[in-house]
Amino acid sequence: MDLKTLPLAAGLAAALFSSANAAVTIYEAEDQTLPSGGTISDTAVYELDMSKGWQIYDTLQTIKISGNKFVNTSGEMTFNVTVPETGLYDLIIHMWIKDLYISNNSTIEVDGNTIGTYASNTGTMMNKEFTLTGSVKLKAEMEHSIVLKAASAAGVDYLSIEPHPKAVFTLSDAPVSAGATESAYKLKHFINHNFGQKTISGMMIGDNIFNYHYGDTLANGDADLKSNYLLHSYAECVAAGIDDCHTDDSITWKGQVDIAKFKELSGYYPALGGFDMLFAAGGGSKKGWFRGYTEHNVQMAQELWEAGGIPAFSWHWKVGSDTVFYSKEGGYKNAGCTDGVIASSANNTCFNYTKAFTDSTCKEINTASEEYQLMLADIDSVSKHFLTLQDSGVAVLWRPLHEASGGWFWWGVASANCYKALYNLVFNRMVNDNGVKNALWIWNIKTDPSIGYDYSALNGEWYPGDEYVDIVGVDIYNDPSDHQSNANYFNKTISEVGVNKVIALTEN
Repeated sequence: MDLKTLPLAAGLAAALFSSANAAVTIYEAEDQTLPSGGTISDTAVYELDMSKGWQIYDTLQTIKISGNKFVNTSGEMTFNVTVPETGLYDLIIHMWIKDLYISNNSTIEVDGNTIGTYASNTGTMMNKEFTLTGSVKLKAEMEHSIVLKAASAAGVDYLSIEPHPKAVFTLSDAPVSAGATESAYKLKHFINHNFGQKTISGMMIGDNIFNYHYGDTLANGDADLKSNYLLHSYAECVAAGIDDCHTDDSITWKGQVDIAKFKELSGYYPALGGFDMLFAAGGGSKKGWFRGYTEHNVQMAQELWEAGGIPAFSWHWKVGSDTVFYSKEGGYKNAGCTDGVIASSANNTCFNYTKAFTDSTCKEINTASEEYQLMLADIDSVSKHFLTLQDSGVAVLWRPLHEASGGWFWWGVASANCYKALYNLVFNRMVNDNGVKNALWIWNIKTDPSIGYDYSALNGEWYPGDEYVDIVGVDIYNDPSDHQSNANYFNKTISEVGVNKVIALTEN
C-alpha cells in the first residue's frame, strides 16, 4: 500500500495531552459554596432498617470521609476549580446516594457540558457509595465550574482533580490469524504506525448502486442459479434486458452516492470504505439482488484496495432462513418466542445460538445441533467471499458480532461467556478451518444496559481475548452538534481491555 494515497488528518494524539507535572488537588465539599438547602455534616446520617424503623449509624465506621466532613445535598453540588496547566484531567467525585430504590442517573457537568452519566441503581441499599470519574480537557488561568447532579439526596465528600496519565501502548504487527497474508501484515503495520498520530477517515456505503440480473432467482433450487447476477458493465446490463442500467462509472466504489458526495464536499475520497455482509447469509441471500449486493461489495472492496484504501466489513448476521438480526426483547428468553424457531418471528428473531452448545455454559459445542449446522453454513458462505479477496491480495478489516453487550442483536442476549464461545467459534471456523488469513479481527466493546448507557457502562467482560482480536472498536453516537471530546470512551476502553490493541472509533 502506498501511504501517500491515503488522506490523513491530525487526530487523537493531541487530544490526549496531559501534563505530567501537575499535582493532584482535592476540593473538599464542605469548603465550597453550599447549594440551596445544603448542610455540612460529620458523622450522623440515616439508614432505614425495615425491622427497627429509622436508625442513626456512624458514617465514619462505614464510609471513609476525607476531612471528616461532607455535604448533605438534595442532589446538586458545585465546585469552582482552576488548574496550573492546560491538559486532560481526571475528575473523581466521592459521594453516596441516601435514598432507597433510586434508578435514575447522576451526571457531571463541566462549564455547562455533561461529560458523564452514571447509573445509580441503588436497589434496596441506602447510602450506596459511588466514586464518579470522568476525563475532561481543562484550560489554565480560568475558573471552571464542575457540577455534580446526583440522582437523589446525596452525601458529597470531595472532588479530586489529577492529570490523566498518557497511555503507553504495546502493539504487535503480527495479525492474530496464524499464517496471515503479507497484505494483512502490511495493513496492521500501517494502522499501528499511525495510531495516536493520524486519523484515517472512513465512510460506510449506504446506497449500493450496481447492475444486476434480478431474474432467475431460486425457482427450482441452487442448480438453477446463474453466475451473472452481478453484471460488471453497462453493456452487460443492457444485453440482459434490464430497463434501468447504471453507467460504468457509477457502479464503481468511487461512483457510489455517499462516496462521491464525500469527495465533492472534502476534496478527498475516504481512506476507509465500510461494507456489510448483510445479505451474504440468511433468507433470500441466494436470490438475484441480494447475491448481487454481496458480490458487488466484494468487487468494490478490491477496487478500494487497489486504489490504496482499506476495506472494512461488518456483519448483520441473519441465520439460516431468518430475515432479521435484531432480537425480540430478551431474545429467545422472551415468552413470546417459540422454542426452536429459526425463521423470523412476528417481532424480530427468536434464534437461540446457545443450542449450538451442549448446555447453557457454552463450554462445549454440540456439533449435531441444527443451530450449529446453520451457523456453520453461514460462516462458510462469508468465508468464500473473503477467500476471493485473499486470492487477489486484498486484506480487510473484519468486525463480526458487534455491540454484543447491548442485547439488541441475537448474539448478545445470552451471557458474556456464551458470546465469547460464539466469537471463538466464528474465528476458528474462518481462520483455522476455512483458511481466511487476510482479515484483521475487530472486537466491538459496547455499553451494557444493566450498567448504564454511556462510556462508564462499557463492559469488557465480553472481550474474547487478545489472541482473537487485532483491534478494539467502540461505537459512539453523540447528539447532533455535540462536538465534545470522547476521551472518556477511549480511557474507559483502556481500563477494560488494556493497552495491547489499537483502539478505533468503529461507528459514529
